Amino acid sequence: METWPSILPTWQRGYSFTPNNGGVLRSESSTGRARQRLVADVRDDVFDCSFILEPRQLVIFEHFINVRCNKVDWFNGSYHDGEGLKDGVVRFVNGTYRVSQMSNANLYNVSANIEVQDRQFDEYGLLAAYLYPHTIDEYLGNLDDAWDNWYTE
Repeated sequence: METWPSILPTWQRGYSFTPNNGGVLRSESSTGRARQRLVADVRDDVFDCSFILEPRQLVIFEHFINVRCNKVDWFNGSYHDGEGLKDGVVRFVNGTYRVSQMSNANLYNVSANIEVQDRQFDEYGLLAAYLYPHTIDEYLGNLDDAWDNWYTE
């Protein structure tokens, strides 16, 4: 499996994501309430991402996606969610991305939808979010301390 080239920047913060249906199957009924059941617990969420590249980085990016990853293969890379920057297995949705040159600059804005394979929740991060709700950065570096403080209180 390929790995995101270190010469390329990581995805910028501030993008959004759309959780998939989470493996829930819904059956509408003509008489009564609809029924729902969980058929899988795998989450492959889709993130809207963007970053800015120099011309030499754009060439490397296009080669990586189109040749090394065959447009559709999974690769090891980083993504940013509510818990911070994480490493995971990702791919471009439908192998597509958008490139536009920034006005009055020799830079390119690249945007795409990426799918994160089997995205998991960090239970320590969730616990710390309840204990220390002020900022997410406050507890991400000290998850073990947060657990110890909660357990001894």
